[in-house]
Amino acid sequence: MADEDAAHYQPEQTGMYELEFPAPQLSSDDGRGPVLIHALEGFSDAGHAIRL
Repeated sequence: MADEDAAHYQPEQTGMYELEFPAPQLSSDDGRGPVLIHALEGFSDAGHAIRL
């Protein structure tokens, strides 16, 4: 497992996410793009989340 992690380690890549090149065009002509919904595991909202 450690060898596998070392194979993917990139010191210049410090973030959690990777940027793909070329980046896909996600926005439409009016400038609106997709909505990102990030769900967390557990009860991080203390019961105050709205229902979608």
